Amino acid sequence: MTAKPSRVPARRILLAEDDESMRAFIERALLKAGYEVTSFANGREAFDIAARHPGRIHLLITDLIMPEMGGVDLAARMRSLNPAPAVLFMSGYNDRPLAAESRDDLIEKPFTPTALLDRVERALARHAGNPAGMPPPSP
Repeated sequence: MTAKPSRVPARRILLAEDDESMRAFIERALLKAGYEVTSFANGREAFDIAARHPGRIHLLITDLIMPEMGGVDLAARMRSLNPAPAVLFMSGYNDRPLAAESRDDLIEKPFTPTALLDRVERALARHAGNPAGMPPPSP
């Protein structure tokens, strides 16, 4: 799928989602909006590639519950990268608590492409005001 041309440099997004159809849905919406997207089926694979990634990753979008490494652990490891990316968590379940200040960084499934893109822009904008990264989720 070809991304729309943009006057601003493309922002790189790392997507970690274990459900193949959901991953494809999210990737299509992001590509159509002009983002560069690299997607993975689990957190461990996503982090391994990100740690070796030659360029900046602006945003991590991750499911909270995945095999091998869940979203909370992945986000914590991603904070070790310099610069650390913004993080947007996704969940179809409400059983994994996040720190109160991180609730703005959670989008509940199911969602529309419009809702996703709105949350992506908000996460990127919040992160631009806090380049060191977001507050950590609760254990």
